[in-house]
Parts: sequence; C-alpha cells; structure tokens
Amino acid sequence: MILIAASLLAISAAPNAAKLPPEASAVIDRVRQAAERSDWTALRKSMVREFTWSFGGDRDADQAIQEWKNRPEYARELNWVLRLVDTTRYGGETKAERIKCDGIGGMHFRAGFINTSEGWKFEYFVAGD
Repeated sequence: MILIAASLLAISAAPNAAKLPPEASAVIDRVRQAAERSDWTALRKSMVREFTWSFGGDRDADQAIQEWKNRPEYARELNWVLRLVDTTRYGGETKAERIKCDGIGGMHFRAGFINTSEGWKFEYFVAGD
C-alpha cells in the first residue's frame, strides 16, 4: 500500500503536468468532476461529437454516455485515470494539439483530449490495444 501511495505521489509530480495549457487543465478537471458525480450532461458538454469509446467502430459521444449510464464502472475508471495526472503533450512545446492521459498504462484505460476550434474537448476513453 505504501508503495502504491509513493508511486501516485511520483506521478502527480510529473513534469508534464505543469506544462499543460491552462484551458486543457480546466477541461480535464471538469471531465474528472463530472465523472465523479456521474453528471452525464456536464460530461457530454466536454466531449467531441465523434467520441471514441470502443474499438468496435463506435464513434459517438451520445452512445458512450448511454453505455456509461448502464455501467457505472466506466465513470469510476475515468475519474481514476484523470486523477493520476500522467499526461503527455502532443504537438510540440509551444502549442499542444492533443493530450493523452495514460492512467497506469498498458492495456488499461486511457483518455485523450484535443484542441478544437471550440476549445479543448474530451476525445476518447478506451482500454486495450
């Protein structure tokens, strides 16, 4: 248990977290809070329309929300992944276009955000390969 707590502290101090654009950090926090409260309306507002939530070809935010309402473990996993703050910037040092939140990595859940013309949006939440 102590080892897990130490690992989480190391992750939360990751240097990439400080590099996130403030607008992206705000959206990531809104999504995390919405998942924590199972606030589907707030969560949907932060998602792109063509949201990826399944590798079975499903790219629709409304379908994802409907599935998550029926399976509350998804909201718990999303909240957990976004609490880890293990993030990687894409798009260069000065202008990030995508942010990937890898959670604990491997075949586990990960989340992604994209900088759109409407601002930062939640782009995907998937597990697996």
